[in-house]
Amino acid sequence: MVHHKVKDVISNANFHRPDSSQKLYELIRIFPGWEKARIMPQGYHRHLFYELLWLKSGSWVQMADFKEYVIIANQVLFLPKNVIHYCQEGQLAEGILLLFKEDFFSTDQAVAFHDFMLFNPLGGPLLLTPASTDEKVLNNLFSLLLEDTSEPISFGQSLSQQSLLYVLLYKIEQIAQHSAGKTETPSVINLDVYSRFSVLLERNFRTQHTVNFYASALHLSPKQLARNLFISSGGSTTQQLIHTRLIVEAKRLLAYSTLSVKEVAYTIGLEDPAYFSRLFKRKTGSSPDTFRAMWTQKSY
Repeated sequence: MVHHKVKDVISNANFHRPDSSQKLYELIRIFPGWEKARIMPQGYHRHLFYELLWLKSGSWVQMADFKEYVIIANQVLFLPKNVIHYCQEGQLAEGILLLFKEDFFSTDQAVAFHDFMLFNPLGGPLLLTPASTDEKVLNNLFSLLLEDTSEPISFGQSLSQQSLLYVLLYKIEQIAQHSAGKTETPSVINLDVYSRFSVLLERNFRTQHTVNFYASALHLSPKQLARNLFISSGGSTTQQLIHTRLIVEAKRLLAYSTLSVKEVAYTIGLEDPAYFSRLFKRKTGSSPDTFRAMWTQKSY
């Protein structure tokens, strides 16, 4: 059992070379005892990159934000940026762990990702169980990735890994869309507005909370923005999406840091702690103090 302990601040997971230069991509082979050769993040930590875990055999327990995931053979776990993550060591599993940043890809590929469900900043971790036909395709793609070294060492190799990883993510996106029951796709215009809004919101949610700011930044009227987002998000208003992002961050800070409720409110840009408490309770059904008490009493 791993007991939940909070810290003053949430630490960031390191993703760099021994010389401290930043990595953009890394492939890690998973096998019993693999973590002994690596410096693993201690306890709960925040991801500033994307993580993709695929198991070939065994099982592995992972905590991401507020949910426990038990991954078994031939399942895929996708963790977006900024989630709070805990990885249990000593798991008897074999597979592949892929870490990457958007900067690893070409400009066109990175733009395409903005329309992917996987990369939606308002979404969360995804645990996927591919159908047998999809499983064969994923096995082949992971095998091709394994033939390369963990990091690109030449321009040609980088292009090869870019292409393979892009195709792999495209296939996983298809599986995710099918799992979510999405058979109809919003128009290209709707998706473009939604993806640009999501990127803008991720950059500004701590300081900008009004619909007018996002509409103006996207050169749309508030009504035009609302109409596009309503279609693409499945029925949410612009203000609801802004509040959703604020509450996700607030829950992370309440669960994984020792910041006071007032400090959490200030951290996400709300100057009135009483308003924050009312908003949090309206969105979650519990007060910030109750949520924190419930969460910190849990153990895993």
